Amino acid sequence: MLDYEWGNQSYMMLTPNEDGSSSSSATTTTTASDQAHRQIFDHYASHNFLPDYFLHGPGPTNTTTTTNIDFSHHQQHFNPQAHPTFFDPRAYHAASSTYYPPLQPSILSLDPMSHANSGPEPRPGYIVVPKSEDMVRTMDFAGSRLGLNLGGRTYFSSSEDNFVSQLYHRSRPAELSSTVSSNSPRCQAEGCNADLSQAKHYHRRHKVCEFHSKASTVIAAGLTQRFCQQCSRFHLVSEFDNGKRSCRKRLADHNRRRRKTQQPTQQVEAHCFSQVLVDEGNGYSRMAILNRPSALNAINTNMATRLHKLYRTWEDNPHIGFLMIKGSGRAFAAGGDIVALYHLINQGNMEACKQFFRTIYTFIYLVVMILMQVALLNGITMGGGAGVSIPGTFRVATDKTIFATPEVLIGFHPDAGASFYLSHLPGHLGEYLALTGEKLNGVEMVTCGLATHYSLTARLPLIEEQLGRLVTDDPSVIETTLEQYGDLVHPDSRSVLQRIEIVDKCFGHDTVEEIVDALEVAASETKDAWCISTLNRLKEACPLSLKVSLRSIREGRFQTLDQCLSREYRMTLQGISKQISGDYCEGVRARVIDKDMAPKWDPPTLEKVSQDMVDQYFLPLSESEPDLELPTKNREAFF
Repeated sequence: MLDYEWGNQSYMMLTPNEDGSSSSSATTTTTASDQAHRQIFDHYASHNFLPDYFLHGPGPTNTTTTTNIDFSHHQQHFNPQAHPTFFDPRAYHAASSTYYPPLQPSILSLDPMSHANSGPEPRPGYIVVPKSEDMVRTMDFAGSRLGLNLGGRTYFSSSEDNFVSQLYHRSRPAELSSTVSSNSPRCQAEGCNADLSQAKHYHRRHKVCEFHSKASTVIAAGLTQRFCQQCSRFHLVSEFDNGKRSCRKRLADHNRRRRKTQQPTQQVEAHCFSQVLVDEGNGYSRMAILNRPSALNAINTNMATRLHKLYRTWEDNPHIGFLMIKGSGRAFAAGGDIVALYHLINQGNMEACKQFFRTIYTFIYLVVMILMQVALLNGITMGGGAGVSIPGTFRVATDKTIFATPEVLIGFHPDAGASFYLSHLPGHLGEYLALTGEKLNGVEMVTCGLATHYSLTARLPLIEEQLGRLVTDDPSVIETTLEQYGDLVHPDSRSVLQRIEIVDKCFGHDTVEEIVDALEVAASETKDAWCISTLNRLKEACPLSLKVSLRSIREGRFQTLDQCLSREYRMTLQGISKQISGDYCEGVRARVIDKDMAPKWDPPTLEKVSQDMVDQYFLPLSESEPDLELPTKNREAFF
């Protein structure tokens, strides 16, 4: 049993200037100086529901009228009857002294009692006594004391045990001449009766010696009991499990809290499965459905990991002949989750970023290694979304398909295998798409070879149904089915494919500067709106990304898919490390996070991008940084 608790209404705190008789009327009248500094002292005052004047007390005043405080709106947390008014030890000053409100009202602190500059005699301290007993003497405390407020009670360091024992000591009129040691707490275990005056405050407080607080059985109050380490009191031994030092009830509470902390993890796992759904169909195929429509199915690490596991499992199943993949909502996949990567980089969690790129690059290569894949590219198909679909055997574009590789607009480079498939497009169309980030529609994708088939969106359910019924792994059968519901279309006159000659003429130059000059000459000579628009797109892009991307496409023209992915992985780690430039985070901030569309590139112009900066993107990784490991087997991408 505690000698003193803040919520015990049988105790109050008095200043040494008040005697027992004055304490009985302390709530009705007071001296001018006391009234000026009196304030409620309670651990409930640390909560925000108390008004400001309640936390800091009234300022200096000469009035003697008692201030009435309305507690009607605090009844939920604070009951003035259960928690009587106390004098705050911090508020004791001379009437002429200046009052400084406490900075942290939730922490108990006692003002310095010595105050060498305030007079030759030390100021008296404070004592806690029962209301029914008279104040018999004062005590001197040297120096200030600071208590640590934990859970509403105030605990002190072991170095201040003597001070605490004096503060909590009960003075009785009949024991005026008795020493403090006569009332020293003793161990309540029968046959022990150990003096705890020099023991730790915890043992004094709960009246148990250290030995019996850890003993398996103790005779207390005539019963065989055990001291609970969490309740800090004795329980019958039957309330404990074998060998446990905490009672069964407290252990159950502890386990319940642990189970609650595991719930978010389970929810995250369920959420990961919901982001990639599976349709097993009725035949010889399986379909993966990208299911993050609110984020345009942007691929994150969890989705890439699940896709990788699913494809590996389906590869080992002899009853599966081919795979299908599509997106839910108005997008197939808008790329990688660049917002999540942006936050990971700013948090310094580079390992999580590396894990994402390792996983998705490995999955992209897995697509060309294992079973045939039919990708239904209905809606937005950009960046990583194109990366997980274009290496597959069949790619079905629709009248709603929008393809682009806009990485240079966010300070990045076309990755996820883009340097491979863009470099294999007719002429220098790949350089044009990589450096401008311009979009292609479904018809243009089929025309240039990025897609293998074209179908109207309204016919996709028929295609899915027919493919789901197939019991074959013969690509010619799948080809026939897709052609059955396909459409023969041609690009219109406004398509960039109708300007392939000027694209080759301008984007066939060796450097970005030469490409810009060629476009400027063409724009000045022909006043062609397309040339002007293309120039503006290049000026919006990151200068460093333009030079890095051009070199990446040129190297990809002479490399295999696995070589392109490995090189892109090295380039990606350099780009997100911020060691060369912080353009990636700046681009995402300007175009996706803040959306001010005004990125501050570093370097700001093409002229200030040195060749050394570009070369660093293509250097091998350090010995401590492993390169991307791909299962380089079987076949290359199908075109």
